[in-house]
Amino acid sequence: MVIAAKTCNDLLTEVIGEELCALRSACTDICPYLTHYKGKTALLDSCSETGAQCY
Repeated sequence: MVIAAKTCNDLLTEVIGEELCALRSACTDICPYLTHYKGKTALLDSCSETGAQCY
């Protein structure tokens, strides 16, 4: 069985976009492209890293 690697864009769509983010900083602590801004998680720049640890 092969599991597809998730990307930062998947995180934004599947978690943050669906308002499932609990703002616990798990993704923003390890990713230089994500930060908290006005009570939400924001993407500072595009990330194309496959298998990103933020997800």
